[in-house]
Amino acid sequence: MSSASTLNFNLSPNPTKENCLLNIQSEFTNEEFQVSIVDLSGRVLFTTSTLQKQMQLSTTAFSSGIYIVQVKMKGNISAKKLFVQR
Repeated sequence: MSSASTLNFNLSPNPTKENCLLNIQSEFTNEEFQVSIVDLSGRVLFTTSTLQKQMQLSTTAFSSGIYIVQVKMKGNISAKKLFVQR
């Protein structure tokens, strides 16, 4: 039985008003992560690729509501809700 790879992350603060800190906890080093923010209708509002496990996400262009932050890497995907309040 093979062990599953772990890909987890935190969003802080959540709910947020303008900026949110994404902190990825992963056993992988020097690997590229794809970070996306998607609205509840499935529309991708933001996407980027990064080697950094920590990054600032700006939500200033988003209306109040619930969004999904997805982090993908090497076939692993993790998603969490991000609450934006104006």
